[in-house]
Amino acid sequence: MSTSSVESQPVCRPARRWTMASVIVLGVAAVLAVALVVGWYWRVAAGGTAGGEQAASAKVGEMRGGSDPGALPEELRSPAEVLGLSPEVPATVEALNEEAFVTCARLVAELPHRPEAHAVAAFIYNRHGRNAEAARCWQKSLEVNPKFAAGYNGLGIVAAAQGENAKAIEYLRKAVELDPDLARAHSLLVEVLLRESKPEEARRAAEEYVKCVPRSGDSHYWLGQALLELGRLAEAKNSHLEAVRIDPNYTPAYHSLAVICARLGQRDEARQYREKFAAMKERELEEERKQSRGYTDLETQAQLAASYHLAAGNVHLAFGDPRKAEAHWLRGAAIAPKSTACREALLEYYERRNCIGSALWQLDELLAIQPANPTYWIRRGRLHARISDVEGAEAAFRKAVELAPESPDGYLSLVEFFLQSRRKITETPALAEKAVQRGPTVLAYMLLSAAREENKDRAGALAAVEQALKLDPNNPQIRKLREQLQKSPLPKNAQ
Repeated sequence: MSTSSVESQPVCRPARRWTMASVIVLGVAAVLAVALVVGWYWRVAAGGTAGGEQAASAKVGEMRGGSDPGALPEELRSPAEVLGLSPEVPATVEALNEEAFVTCARLVAELPHRPEAHAVAAFIYNRHGRNAEAARCWQKSLEVNPKFAAGYNGLGIVAAAQGENAKAIEYLRKAVELDPDLARAHSLLVEVLLRESKPEEARRAAEEYVKCVPRSGDSHYWLGQALLELGRLAEAKNSHLEAVRIDPNYTPAYHSLAVICARLGQRDEARQYREKFAAMKERELEEERKQSRGYTDLETQAQLAASYHLAAGNVHLAFGDPRKAEAHWLRGAAIAPKSTACREALLEYYERRNCIGSALWQLDELLAIQPANPTYWIRRGRLHARISDVEGAEAAFRKAVELAPESPDGYLSLVEFFLQSRRKITETPALAEKAVQRGPTVLAYMLLSAAREENKDRAGALAAVEQALKLDPNNPQIRKLREQLQKSPLPKNAQ
C-alpha cells in the first residue's frame, strides 16, 4: 500500500468514553487555545471504534519508509511543473536569483488583487537591492488596498534608504496609524525624525512606540535616544537600562549608556559600558563579515531562495491556490535541504488535511536535520496517535521527554495520550505532577486534575482545579468544572 493510499483511509480512533476526567479536559478546551487539549478534544469527540487499532497499526507499518517521493501523488513529485519552473533545482547563485524574479512575476500575475502578493515581490526585490522595483510593488499593493499598512512601511523603508526623509516620515506615520503594532515602522520613524533634528517629535513617536510595544528593547532604546538628544540624561539612562534589561544583547544601548554616564560624570559606569559595547560590537562585526562572505555563497543564497518560496506559499495558502502553496514549499525544501522552514510549513499543511503519510514523510526529513528537536518528536507522537499506532506514539513522546527532561511538554503529551487512549492510566498522575513542577500552567493543572480523577482521587482532582483557578480566576469554564466535580458522584471504588 502506498503512502497516498494510506492517506485516503479514515483515521481510526478509540471508542468514545465520557468520564469526569474527559469532561474536565474538554471543558477547558472550550476556552483554552492549547494544542494538546484541543487535539484531544477533536479526537475523542469524533468517536470511532476501538477495533480499528490493529488495522491502523498495520497501516503505519506499511507507511514506514514513506519518505520515498515515488510513493507520493504526481503533483507532489512535480512542484516545478505546478509552478511553471524548470524541473532542475537551481545550482548556481545566478540561477537562484533568476528563479526569485520569476517567482515575483508569477505571484503578482496569479494574485493581482492581493496586496500580500505584491508585498512578497517587493521584499524579494529589496533583498536584491532592486529598490525601484520594490517601490513599484509597494505602490501597487496600496493601489489594491489603500489601508495596507505594510505598503506604507515598505515605501518608508525605501524612501529612508534613498535619503528622502520627508517622504519616509509621511509614509511611516501612515503605517503606524493603520497598524500600531508595526514595530519596524515605529523604529524607523523615530530614527528618521532624529536624522531631521526633530527630537521632540521623535520623543513623542518613541513614547507611542513604547506604548504599543512595551516589551521591546528597541522601543525603549529609541525613546532613550530621543531623550538623549533633548538633554534629559537621567531619563535617557533609565530608558536604555530598560532596553538592556528586556534584551541584554541589544548592543547599541550599551554605547548610549557609556555616552550618558560620561556626561553625568559616572566614569566607572561609563568605562564598563564602553568595554561591554566594544566586546559585543566585535562579535557583531565578525558575524557581519561572515554574512558578507555568505552573500555569494551558494548555500546561503539557497536558504534565501527557500524563504521566498515559503512566503509565496503562505500567500497562496491564505488567498490563492493551496496546491501552489504546497508546490512552493516543496520547491523551497528541494532548494535548501538543510533548512526546516518549508518542511515545517508542509508538515502543518499535511496535518491540517489529515494526510498522515505525507506529514510523517516531512517529519522524517525534519528529524534527519534536527534529530534532537523534542518538538518534532511530540508532533510525531501525535500523528501516530491519530492513526492509533499506540506504541509508536508512546515511543515518540518518551523520546521527547528524554531529549528535554526539564520541559513540561513531553510529560503533558504523554498524559494526554494515555488518558485519551485509555492506556497506563496509573502512570498519568506522576507524569502530570512532573509537568506541573516544570511549568505550572492552567493546562498542566487541568491535565493533572483529569489524571487524578481517572485514578479515583477526587480530592486531588479538585485541588488541581483550584490551582488552575488561582492562575485564571475569572475563567467560567474552570469554575463550572469545579462545581461538577464537587457535585458529581465519586468514581466507583474511590477511597
